Amino acid sequence: MFEKILVPVDGSALAASALSHVLAVTTPQDASVTVLRVVEPTAAATSMINPIDWQLQCSEASLYLDELVAGYTHAKECQGEATEKPATDDIVVEKVVQGGPVADRILEQAREQGHNLIVISSHGQGGLSGWNVSSVANKVINRSGISILLVRSYKSAENPTAGEIKPAQYRRIRAPLDGSLRSEYVLPVAARLAQQHNAELFLVHGVVMPELFQQAPLGSEHRALIEKVVEYNKRQAESYLQGLSQRISGLPKTYVLTSDDVAESLHRFIDEHNIDLVVLSAHGRSGKHAWPYGSVTSGFITYGTTHLLIVQDLPWQQIEETSAEQATQENKLANIPPVHIQSTTPAKGLSNINAFAFRPNYSRTYSA
Repeated sequence: MFEKILVPVDGSALAASALSHVLAVTTPQDASVTVLRVVEPTAAATSMINPIDWQLQCSEASLYLDELVAGYTHAKECQGEATEKPATDDIVVEKVVQGGPVADRILEQAREQGHNLIVISSHGQGGLSGWNVSSVANKVINRSGISILLVRSYKSAENPTAGEIKPAQYRRIRAPLDGSLRSEYVLPVAARLAQQHNAELFLVHGVVMPELFQQAPLGSEHRALIEKVVEYNKRQAESYLQGLSQRISGLPKTYVLTSDDVAESLHRFIDEHNIDLVVLSAHGRSGKHAWPYGSVTSGFITYGTTHLLIVQDLPWQQIEETSAEQATQENKLANIPPVHIQSTTPAKGLSNINAFAFRPNYSRTYSA
């Protein structure tokens, strides 16, 4: 399903809650997991960096990952015991420490190492806030170009500390479908997760009420026309969902929603049916390559209240760069400021190292 999974953490319990969802979407033998800790210099330290202090920060981050991954590996071993399968033989867990801008390093790691899923918490060190998604998570989600599992940290049953990781449980999973092949791209993933968790799977389609041009109140003839179109679309959608459900083991439940605002009805469905995971495609029928996500998916990222698995239907190379990204690439070299390193050694030593083009990008990779 997902062979290489990247999990960014920042030392907070909120960010670490993402690991319980890694356990929820994998089995002990089917994936490798990279846990990434990015150490970012503070604004005041970006121009004057003490190499000893910096090395200490990286060492502390590495020790934190040791403890965190120990808890993850133990949880995988428990899963293996429950299924009477040897869990430790095929577990591959890497711990990576890097330095620099957090979102940039996460994206670089994901693309350069070929990860096909990022599991990221909605909030981290900055704590919970009125924003539904933190700034770092939002940057990663909108520029990664690969599948994303967004963990709503404020909805997690537990925010684990190091060594205390339990698999998340999904009881009701919903897959919105718009009739396009792109939207159906999620069905194998949704069906497998429903089977793995013994969860109810809901296949949902929204029928929008058509609009007619009007300068005056609609007459009975026009209202009858709208009702006729809606009934036709409902019958087609019901037949479509029934056909899909028969191809999925467990016979998922199917729902056709009718509303003036399909997005609003899809969000209301979550509350009414206590959905705890939404699985949907990055793009649907109207999705464009120029945008990382279609309008419905973007709405769930920004306004959704449940855990969200977005299955990317396009290679990230095919998603067009925004104008801001293009401008940044063009001006990147011209805007690199000079960097100085403050040393604690005597004047004859490393007191003035301007020749060293320093970018805080220490990277260590360990295999658990």
